[in-house]
Amino acid sequence: LILVAASLSQRDLAEAKPRLNMIPDDDVESARLQWFASLMQPKRRPLNPTISSILTMDPLTKRNIDLIKRFEENITVSTLKMRNTPSDRMFLLGDAARLRLEGRSGEALNLIERFIKNNNIEKWTHGDVVRSLLHLDEGRVNTATSIAEKLGEKRSRHPHLRSLLRYLESIGETISASSEPTGIEWLIDSGLDWVQAWPYRHTVAPAPALVTKDLQRHAWSANGWIAHSAEDTLDRAKSKGNNGWKILSKNKDERDFPPCLFTHLTGIIVTIGGMPVDLGLPGQLNLAAIKKAGLLDL
Repeated sequence: LILVAASLSQRDLAEAKPRLNMIPDDDVESARLQWFASLMQPKRRPLNPTISSILTMDPLTKRNIDLIKRFEENITVSTLKMRNTPSDRMFLLGDAARLRLEGRSGEALNLIERFIKNNNIEKWTHGDVVRSLLHLDEGRVNTATSIAEKLGEKRSRHPHLRSLLRYLESIGETISASSEPTGIEWLIDSGLDWVQAWPYRHTVAPAPALVTKDLQRHAWSANGWIAHSAEDTLDRAKSKGNNGWKILSKNKDERDFPPCLFTHLTGIIVTIGGMPVDLGLPGQLNLAAIKKAGLLDL
């Protein structure tokens, strides 16, 4: 399952094909990966009826289908009720990222804080990192810094928090975390040449700054939502198909996007051993062919 997910995250269908043939067809985690592969080649990979029947009753697949439909219609927030599960939390933070791209960070903050209150959540580092970013978007720099520094006292090795602290240091607000001995960190926080390595190390996360054509192409293939904005740029990108990345050529600097967006802009979520895995959402999906193949009718 891990190898299949790795191939799909790299959009390498040739590599994924033999691996897909080796996973069981009576397991929901395998079925989700088979469905994603069909999304990428809807005309060439019809979905096995057995797999369709497994996914029909799967809540996670319903959320993934909802995300694709929203991608087609440029709808940032789901109307489905989010459960307090690791996968649904990732969807929620992904919706917050999409709201940030529209400049609606205040609504995103309300969305997350309401979810935290309704589910009596006391510890959620990733959620608190995003809360800090949303306060930062709204100009509440002291509040954002306070949240980050309190998190840093206990969770300093968390990769998303490290990115937040690095950014706050870059604007003169705090000191970033020390170097990470395990290497579990985002490339931009490593001090190395992240521009060249990003597409190979972070296969489904658009880079923080799209400074080269390779990074722009990668971003569009990794998660097409990166082209979303209040100016309806996503529709223009989708109309260009594989060339949708060219819309991103005007957004080369890290300041052209909400800070640290890469830490929580999620796409289609699957699980491996119960752990949620983000496969992104290729911007060049053939939505017409996907619908004709019935892949959204489960």
